[in-house]
Amino acid sequence: MPEDYPLNPAPEVTGTEKEGMSYQKLQAGGETAVAWKETVKKGERVLWVNLTHSYPESNAREISRNELEDALRCGYKNLQKTHRQWWNAYYPASFLTLPEGVKENFYWIQMYKLASATRADRALIDCTGPWLTKTPWPNAWWNLNVQLTYWPLNASDRLDLAASLENALYNNVEQLRKNIPEAYRHDALGLGRTSNFYCATEPVGIPGVSKTAEVGLLTWACHNLWLIYRHKMDDALLRDKLFPLLKGAVNYYLHFLQKEEDGKLHLPATYSPEYGSAEDCNFDLSLLRWGCLTLIQSAERLKIDDPLLPKWKTVLEELTPYPMDENGLFIGRNTPYAFSHRHYSHLLAAYPLYTLNKEHPEDVDLIERSLHFWQSKTGSSSGLFIDRSFFHLICTGKRE
Repeated sequence: MPEDYPLNPAPEVTGTEKEGMSYQKLQAGGETAVAWKETVKKGERVLWVNLTHSYPESNAREISRNELEDALRCGYKNLQKTHRQWWNAYYPASFLTLPEGVKENFYWIQMYKLASATRADRALIDCTGPWLTKTPWPNAWWNLNVQLTYWPLNASDRLDLAASLENALYNNVEQLRKNIPEAYRHDALGLGRTSNFYCATEPVGIPGVSKTAEVGLLTWACHNLWLIYRHKMDDALLRDKLFPLLKGAVNYYLHFLQKEEDGKLHLPATYSPEYGSAEDCNFDLSLLRWGCLTLIQSAERLKIDDPLLPKWKTVLEELTPYPMDENGLFIGRNTPYAFSHRHYSHLLAAYPLYTLNKEHPEDVDLIERSLHFWQSKTGSSSGLFIDRSFFHLICTGKRE
């Protein structure tokens, strides 16, 4: 934490150990409140605690107190009953058994953690999750963490929980607009590296100008939304929410594309997560290519004659190929993959975007070379959130 970082004011506590309120005003606006009350009935003591956060409103104390009173009126037995009913319905709704006990246990642990972390109408899952454990990353991190966290909810048919991601993005479009420089807000949207639950982030950098112009994070988040849509196949969702959101994310890229002497469209320097900046950054080339392809496919499906259709098609035809050498994909132009990093940012084309696809024979060798070279460098890979052998399998269809 920077030495001059302005801390939030200390919380104010009123009441006693048996009943009281703690609340804290926040520098960014809003407040956090904790209301508690101890009850004793037939010799049984119960401590009731309710934590509430409000933003930008400063009414957390009122909400917390009212919710606590509602719970007291409902009673412990009734709350326990509805709680158990929810969990008893949750587990068998998407049951899975595996021949390997360790992997089966791992699956169910993840299902438990995800359900403990969010609900359809609750907050986005951030790096703290439902447990107040000490972490240097107490925010929603959009350069890998949020995206990977929500993947299991699709194939496990937990799309009700995935709604917390949808709501965070679809309900805060104006904040996504404010996240980018003012000159581009008329048609573009963006996400910085870290955000609160309302998608407020540090300003997204300007390609070729900012040292850390990490501009592809909203487009990557839109890929998660696309996967959710593909499991729902709700065309109203695609038309009214995802299509305009993805369009705004891709529009930010379009402001900076430049045609060079080779006749190809190129990107100025942008930031490859957890690595560094490079022109024609593969992280961004793959997201831009996927974004344009998905917008075209969506427009065709929805029968939308969007005025940007010719532009998206031109980008697909003229965008520069992915920079690479004999070892595989580069980080970007003139920037080979030279040292270990746990984010596979330069490999996004192979997974999860599949703009390089093992089903295309001409892509297989490039994917395999890139994976082997990425895995050959060790040191920073211990924190990777996905098993490397599994990553190899899903990209190539082959076990290492």
